[in-house]
Amino acid sequence: MKIKFDEKLVVERFPEQKDWIEPLFQFINDLAAQTTIALKGRLTFLDNMLGKEREFDFTYQSATVNLPQRFTWGLATPPKALNIVYATEDGVPIILLAAWQLTQSGLISLTEIWRVVDTRDDDDIDGVINIRELKVASRYFIRVRVTP
Repeated sequence: MKIKFDEKLVVERFPEQKDWIEPLFQFINDLAAQTTIALKGRLTFLDNMLGKEREFDFTYQSATVNLPQRFTWGLATPPKALNIVYATEDGVPIILLAAWQLTQSGLISLTEIWRVVDTRDDDDIDGVINIRELKVASRYFIRVRVTP
């Protein structure tokens, strides 16, 4: 029997197994409803995934002034990944890369941040993508996601 995505499992189809199948169907139907809601765009990282997001907003002066950027990890499991999930330079979306470490005191420290710069022209397929230092006097907004 093929079950449609939006179809509920009903006990009446299995009258001989009602005693044991009813709790199972209730669980499956609830799970299917929650999954449907989540897949329709109502699933959020912070509510449903273990990890932390942190935002930084600063005007870059120099690496010695603005780096490292630090925040408390606070979870028992050490972090395994730090991703910059969104960043802007003077309000324009940009790709950034970061080097990071977990200090002995439990702080996550962004030790270096670089801009990814596309130096190809429109006709250049095999051009070079460069990594450069942040621009002095530019304002940066950075959202990082750290997961254990």
